Formats: sequence, C-alpha cells, structure tokens
Amino acid sequence: MEAGKSAPNGQLMNRHNSDLLALYGGTFDPVHAGHLHVATEVWRQLPVLSVHLIPCAMPSHRGSPSATDAQRLKMLELALQDEHGLVLDETELLRGGVSYSFDTLAHYRQQNPNRLHLLVVGWDAYQGICRWHRWRELVANCCVVAVNRAGMDDLPAPELDLPLVTKPELGCRIHLQAPPCTVSSTLVRDAVRAGRGLAELVKPAVADYIKREKIYCES
Repeated sequence: MEAGKSAPNGQLMNRHNSDLLALYGGTFDPVHAGHLHVATEVWRQLPVLSVHLIPCAMPSHRGSPSATDAQRLKMLELALQDEHGLVLDETELLRGGVSYSFDTLAHYRQQNPNRLHLLVVGWDAYQGICRWHRWRELVANCCVVAVNRAGMDDLPAPELDLPLVTKPELGCRIHLQAPPCTVSSTLVRDAVRAGRGLAELVKPAVADYIKREKIYCES
C-alpha cells in the first residue's frame, strides 16, 4: 500500500497481527487538531499496531512548555478519548531531563530488539534531522515517517535523503501526505490569550480543560 492512501477495512481489522510501532514525540503544549490529524493518518495509512504520542520532558530545541507536565498529560488524555490506535505514552516524562528521540528509540529497541519502529516527524523537522542528537544511529535503527501537512508542490530538499520506500524498512523513509492543517500550538495559545474560541483547534474536552484550569491565559 502506498503512503497517502487509506488502508482497506480488512487491514484495519487485522492490526493486532502487526508488530510495527509508531513513535510520535512533541511538546504537545497543547495537543491540537494538527497533531491528531498526523497521528490518525499514520495509523490509517500504515500497518502499525498503534501510534504512541510521547510528550517530552525538557525539549532539546526550544524553551520549556507553558503548561505543566501534568496539564499536558491531561490534555493528551482528553484528546485521545475515542481515538482508535492512538496511545498516550509517558516514557520521556518518566525518564526526565532533556528528551532525545535517540534515547526513546533505544528504550523501545531494548524492550523488543526485533520490532521495527517508525519515527514520526513533520516534514520541517525531517529537513533538519541531521542536527539531532546522535542522528546517524537514530535513522539507522528505525524507519522515518516524514509527514507533510501542507501542499505537495515545491517541497524543499531535505539535508538527509534517506531511501524513499512505500513499506516500512529499517534505515529508510516514508513520505506521508496528511490533510492540510494550519493549526499549531502557538495559534492555540494566542487564541486563548486573545479570548477567542478554540473550536476546530482542539478537542472540546481539551478546550474546556484549558478554560477551567486557566492555562495559557498569561502572556
């Protein structure tokens, strides 16, 4: 099956036979519609058992999250209710310190050395993956799923041109096209501070939690 096409119903029903695990990390500050679109498309288009959404402890590439760890976990928990195939994963928060994808992949490879793991990243992140911590070992020990949420035209060439495949393979890359979505965590936080509604930006339960806990209200 080529990436970009929905999985047949029979494939969705037989996912318990798959041994592929997709790892999707981020700050999730907060988790929003764009994150869910990406995770859902990975689960639909690729024969993975599940997609693990992994909130980081301390980001290696940006400042500390605005929400607390507990708040980010709760928002993810609320967002993933009734989302088939998507799993909340506390691995990086429990490990603490700076979160590196290499360490998270190593954790899962130690648990199951024979399993093929898929590392889910946005296309913009994939373009700079050569600057990641221990990136050579990272990409050699997983299949990178580079997800594009924008148009397919005029995509800049990545620094690292891994072999492009349509089925998961070690040390290779799958290019996955997701529905266009311009939602970002910054957009959500700005909307909260401006007093605008969050419809279509986050799940209603997440919006209610943000309002109730007064998250992101301060500039």
